[in-house]
Amino acid sequence: MAFTYDTSNPTDITRVRYHLADTVEADAIWSDEDITYAITLNDGSWQRAVVSLIEQYITTLARTPQFSSDWLSVNPKSSIDAWRMLLMDKRREFGLKKIVATVTHTYRADSRQESEPDYTEDNTDEDV
Repeated sequence: MAFTYDTSNPTDITRVRYHLADTVEADAIWSDEDITYAITLNDGSWQRAVVSLIEQYITTLARTPQFSSDWLSVNPKSSIDAWRMLLMDKRREFGLKKIVATVTHTYRADSRQESEPDYTEDNTDEDV
């Protein structure tokens, strides 16, 4: 698995790594392939890839059980909270909203209408 971080000739992978503070190869969380895949899944947007990778990592941390044994104690809650704060910061920084909505025009089931209505025909400039 490849790792690249070149600030003299930045690519989308470099930008994603910078925003995730994933810049040291020995401590890297994501490979170049993971980052490239996230960018592809998000229609080429490296900003959305950053958000997507943070969400993915929060999910991974959430699967880590909390336990104690002798001197060892594992509690992923503080890490999850820190990553959630980063997620909110990056959404705000990139102007990305958490909720995305689409409009679907509907019609009444008891109207005998068999197709979705077309409301565009009523939107003419003649009334202006």
